[in-house]
Amino acid sequence: MEIISLFYFDLTLAAIDQSILNFSWDQANLILDNYFVFMWYYLLIPLPIITYFLLVTLLQPFNKKIHFLILPIIGLIILIFNLQFTVPAGSFSSLPINKTYFFIHSFFTKDENTSQSLTDEEIAFYQKTVNLDLNNADYPLYHKVSNKNTLKPFFDLQETPPNIVFLVVESLSSSFSGPEADEISYTPFLDSLAQHSLYFDNSLATSERSFAVLPSMLGSLPHGKMGFTNNPTGYPNTETLATWLFDNGYEGNFHFGGYARFDYMEQFIKNQGFKNVYDRKEFNYEGTGLKTSVDSIPFGIPDKAFLKSVLSRTENRSTQIPFIDVYLTLSMHYPYMIENHEQYYKKVRQIIEAANVKKKVKRKHKKYISELATFLYTDDALAKYFQVQKQREHHKNTIYVILGDHMMGEIAQSSAIEKYRSVLMIYSPLLTKSTHFKGVNSHLDIAPSFYNLISNEYNFSKLHSVAWLGEPFDTSSTFQSNRTILFMLNNRKVKDILHENFYLSNQYVFKLNDRLNLEDSHDKKKKKELKKLLEVSRKVHRDVVQQNIIIPSNRALDTISTVRKNIIFNEKKEFYSIFSKQLEKSYSSFHFNLKLRLIGDWQKNIDENPSFVYTLMRNGENLIWASLDLKLQDKDVRKYREFHFSIHENLDYRPEPGDEIRIFFWDKSKSNKNSVAEINNLTIEAAPISEEEMKHHSHFKDSIN
Repeated sequence: MEIISLFYFDLTLAAIDQSILNFSWDQANLILDNYFVFMWYYLLIPLPIITYFLLVTLLQPFNKKIHFLILPIIGLIILIFNLQFTVPAGSFSSLPINKTYFFIHSFFTKDENTSQSLTDEEIAFYQKTVNLDLNNADYPLYHKVSNKNTLKPFFDLQETPPNIVFLVVESLSSSFSGPEADEISYTPFLDSLAQHSLYFDNSLATSERSFAVLPSMLGSLPHGKMGFTNNPTGYPNTETLATWLFDNGYEGNFHFGGYARFDYMEQFIKNQGFKNVYDRKEFNYEGTGLKTSVDSIPFGIPDKAFLKSVLSRTENRSTQIPFIDVYLTLSMHYPYMIENHEQYYKKVRQIIEAANVKKKVKRKHKKYISELATFLYTDDALAKYFQVQKQREHHKNTIYVILGDHMMGEIAQSSAIEKYRSVLMIYSPLLTKSTHFKGVNSHLDIAPSFYNLISNEYNFSKLHSVAWLGEPFDTSSTFQSNRTILFMLNNRKVKDILHENFYLSNQYVFKLNDRLNLEDSHDKKKKKELKKLLEVSRKVHRDVVQQNIIIPSNRALDTISTVRKNIIFNEKKEFYSIFSKQLEKSYSSFHFNLKLRLIGDWQKNIDENPSFVYTLMRNGENLIWASLDLKLQDKDVRKYREFHFSIHENLDYRPEPGDEIRIFFWDKSKSNKNSVAEINNLTIEAAPISEEEMKHHSHFKDSIN
């Protein structure tokens, strides 16, 4: 296990933990098919141990028994006592950790995101601390739209609404890109473009991997429990920049050089109303003879080929219909897909030698030649893209938002916040001036900013209230930090939060300075405040998504049934039916409102308690199987508590006539002899599918097949 963990750490600079079990079978299959290919040199991984035993055997046969005992004894001591030294920040904070101990221990600490229910007091604390405009207890994030239009002074919008293109560049970090790159910049084209753009010096992503960029950028949305896109039962009601633009006549497509099913990207994009997904399953290396710069794995295509495909597909774009497109690149992700990689390796070495930086920075960069070469390569691909794009008519009325989805995690990070550093710049022929901003901003601020820019200029329907986490951009020319940002790690745990100019990361508190530099803080009062805000924010993000209370629904719902029932558990029965119904027509979603109290031994052996399960079945097979978190760690489960949950159609299924909804308790241990569940009320409602939804669903499925 330690060898596998070290191999994983070498690739990702993170210790492996229980999060590997977070992937559904569908997602795990995608990773295996598109990421892992056996290479002969993997056989060399156990070579050091084999060599050790050979040396012991050959050189000291008389004492070999002692040597054979040394390694197991040392390993056992380290495993039991978790011997290590502590590194407070940066990529190598996980290096001294005993990897096997960490992996095993993670299974006993994985429930931090599923603690107690969110209380009214916690909602009030969150709203008062984060945003005084928040005052709705039923929908904790719901608030009036801000009237600040901070982008307006920089644009001369035309009569026709502008097109918006989001160029999401994999792993593009301001540590290695930009006119003020902290180390060395490897993006000469983007650096030159920044001089003609709105450039955000202190910009942050909301996670250390790509799964959060689309919800944050397009909708300023909360993480949920496992990342917003990872909602197998469907997405809660939302109003985002994308849905609003589509409601007002925009069209949009999503282009990706890999497989958009990964991290449920295509599910989210379809939910948002995009017309087409262009990811093409043939976008891989298998059978092409092409080679990546590290390992030849069937993961995707290089950015030059990808952007060439984008240019081809968008060549005849109408200038009469405004569009919002999203392009997500891939070359700056392992295995670093670039052509002519030796040419780029050479150029990286030349840049390092010529750079006016400290020797230790140069030594660091020389360890990451293949990674840094992808910056140069993708920069060339973007230069070629804009060279062609500028010749097209619709370019004149297009706003380009160029951003990184997160920092390149394979490169060692010098601080606890660097993994979230993201380039953010806005380029457009519609700009009246260019400038650099010093205020702290994040991906969450993109949707509110563009909504205000466009809604104030055109006769579009207006949004009165939203649940956006971000605010219109801070366009200050001097450094300041007035944001609250909750960050999610790759393992879907939440341990980092920024509140104004203080940052809490894994129990350490820092003061945030310009260029996102961190300064140690020993303010115990501030640490206590931030720890409370972190815990409450985690609950808010989780519950508003799980319970579908981001925004109120404005759809008319059919009442399917209302159930009242008491269930007494005994040791002889495994399944206890609550509700079942065969559907007579198609629906787009089901909404369940449950009022429940639990009596008996529910809080004694939580893992052995019955599970509350809801399913959608077709021909005896489960299309959806989900378990409701009954929050058994609440102080008093004997009081009536309310739960909200839902099932929404997606690309894989749509509730059809003949399908069956089932709700039941599953007592797999059959050991609860003194437990009762009193269902005071369970209301089942459904949204009939509209003709427009039917057309969009059919067209979207055709576009990805």
